[in-house]
Amino acid sequence: MFGRFRMVGITSYITLVSHSAIFKGIIMGAILLNTVTLTISTSISDTEDTRVYRLILDALDSCFVAVYFVEFAVKFYSLGKRYWMNGFNCLDFGFLLSSLLQIGLSKANFKSLASVKVIRSFNALRPLKSVSLIGGLQVIVNALLATLSGSFIHVVLLLCLLMFVYGIMGHYVYGQDNNNAVVYEYWGTFGSSYLSLFILTTAEGWTDVMRSLKAASKSFTVYAYIISFLFCGHFVFGNLFVAVVIQQIDKATTGYQKMLDTKRTLEAMKKLENAKISQRNEMQRMVKQRRGRIQHGSLVL
Repeated sequence: MFGRFRMVGITSYITLVSHSAIFKGIIMGAILLNTVTLTISTSISDTEDTRVYRLILDALDSCFVAVYFVEFAVKFYSLGKRYWMNGFNCLDFGFLLSSLLQIGLSKANFKSLASVKVIRSFNALRPLKSVSLIGGLQVIVNALLATLSGSFIHVVLLLCLLMFVYGIMGHYVYGQDNNNAVVYEYWGTFGSSYLSLFILTTAEGWTDVMRSLKAASKSFTVYAYIISFLFCGHFVFGNLFVAVVIQQIDKATTGYQKMLDTKRTLEAMKKLENAKISQRNEMQRMVKQRRGRIQHGSLVL
């Protein structure tokens, strides 16, 4: 029985530690320092002269991985199976697993393998661990994921249909001159027409596309074609994308704020309940003390 109470006490203490600001601050500090060391490691060449610096960076990297492992152990011990129900926790575990795999392969003298280099490049994703510690970043990430699975797909499909229509029109109207290399490059096939329209959608390099159209035809229809697509593909759909993302961010922010308000309310109610319990216990203690004094006085009389 005593062992069970002792285990419950340890679990409660570890849970308290995992939610404490100090613990999160230590992990966040490790992430920031790890970001600095990753940046420094890119400017140090792998030569004999820089061997000492490489050893120092490798030692620091092992320390950071140890901190991340402690973070995983503390969270997993306090949450149990619920740890895997949080996508950000699974992401952190993936970073930890790749880091441990990289260290293991490096210790086994497999540093020169291409797969090890690829795994080592995953270290650049470690700063993303900060997402699991900052609620505001989680709101933005969740909003972006919700955008990709919602209205965003419908907007993309509608844009693809618009590009399909304009691509077919551009190929048959302006891309039939196979002797003109510029025209054929931009409008000679449906694929090249589609790519040219994608360039117009981004509004980057659209002047080159405009020149290819003018080389294909001197008619005013060229201006009507490119201006109408720029207006629909860039301005209209560009603003639609922004509107969808802002809508999802606003929805996610509202839900996050409600969650924080509910959490604060529950904490306030818990504090009030604890205060009532303490006051009740104090009153019972005073009543018992008063009764003891009365009984003692009666015995004296």
